[in-house]
Amino acid sequence: GGGPAIAMAPVYLRGSMNDWGTATAFQSAGEGVLVADVMLAAGDHQFKIGSDDWTLVDLGGESGEPLTIGAPPRALGRGGANLRLMGLAAGRYRVTVRFGATGGATIAVTRSD
Repeated sequence: GGGPAIAMAPVYLRGSMNDWGTATAFQSAGEGVLVADVMLAAGDHQFKIGSDDWTLVDLGGESGEPLTIGAPPRALGRGGANLRLMGLAAGRYRVTVRFGATGGATIAVTRSD
């Protein structure tokens, strides 16, 4: 491979949908790409991307704006604000996090059912 290898500890989708715990792990979907599929109840959700103790990975939003399902990827910031999904329909969603070669990361959320 040409790009830098990202040594990843387990990373989790941690938020209001799982009591901010480590029940929903991301899976590798290629170099620098992590995906998590999660069933979400209707309504509003807040979450971050974090390792088990929050020290290795703690990624949130760079702006306070809610994420939009199916929108282009948005930048993540280390130690950023809680990410928000507002007014969701109940269903299965895929959260995709991409790590760039320069160390930045983006997030996108799509409906997956």
